[in-house]
Amino acid sequence: MRTPYQMQRAWEPEYELNFSIEGSYGGARNTKDLKIASEVAAPQDGAGLFSFLGFPQSVLNAVRGGLESVAIKLAVAFGHRDEQQLTDLVFFARHPERQGRRLGQGEPDFPQLGREWSQIRDLLVRPSLRGAAPAGGTTAAEPPKPSWVGVMIPLLNRNRGEIPLNFLLGWIAVESGGRITEVTSLDERGYFQLHPDESKVLQLDHKRLSTDPEYSIQGGIKLIGRYGDRVKQLGFAQGTDLFWHLVKLVHWLPKGVQVTCAHMREHGFKPTTWDEFKQYMLANRLELLRRIGGRTGTGWDPLRGVANVDKLFEWGKMLTSS
Repeated sequence: MRTPYQMQRAWEPEYELNFSIEGSYGGARNTKDLKIASEVAAPQDGAGLFSFLGFPQSVLNAVRGGLESVAIKLAVAFGHRDEQQLTDLVFFARHPERQGRRLGQGEPDFPQLGREWSQIRDLLVRPSLRGAAPAGGTTAAEPPKPSWVGVMIPLLNRNRGEIPLNFLLGWIAVESGGRITEVTSLDERGYFQLHPDESKVLQLDHKRLSTDPEYSIQGGIKLIGRYGDRVKQLGFAQGTDLFWHLVKLVHWLPKGVQVTCAHMREHGFKPTTWDEFKQYMLANRLELLRRIGGRTGTGWDPLRGVANVDKLFEWGKMLTSS
């Protein structure tokens, strides 16, 4: 379990590219699971493991680097337009630990995994497919935003202060999909999916995060403020684009950010943009991973941290675009 001062997300999925979603789904345990099961498309029986061999190397490089939106757009540009296939590309790049195992409703985390698959399809794949002009055609209109976004914006604006709206919407989309009742096997709950240890440190009523919308948002904003304080302690100016990216990166793995900043100081490197910080992490990935004490392909991998941050901002941009 994470401690209040070292909430390491070591349970996050490993990163390889060799698997696919397959099969059908059994009887739903409840209405919520049934809804998710109906949303998560299943390939034809006997389809076997999904093959990445048909994708160009540039697509694989992008998804390996955590640039999911870029990978999908590249794949579409190369003629890959199968919604199921593109969604699987991203989902099983995130979850190779499943080894091709189908999503089953008896799994403890089925609601979260099913929702994640649906979000990849709805927020990444479908917008890319609709935004790509077919031969001789015109670009399609953007799909409508999820209904929770319109409900959430007034609450966020009333409580967010100087925190960017796209940042908060992206965080909520990644963590809970706008569902206040989401609860993980680790008892993370509310719009921002706070862990019990985080609620304890912030002196929050943990269960109330799942029932009171404004309280849930206020709790998430307190959490972000706490991570923001850590980023300021590392010497980064508050309010810059780099600052907000690092707030999410600290949420990924506090130790990983501390190790990276120490490495930068040793080499006299002072990043001023997220791209500079990210490229430094990726260029020194193996050495940083050694110092962190993790191994490649796990949730401790800097590659995973970068992907988590970029995913939040991609979704935030989509949800706030006009």
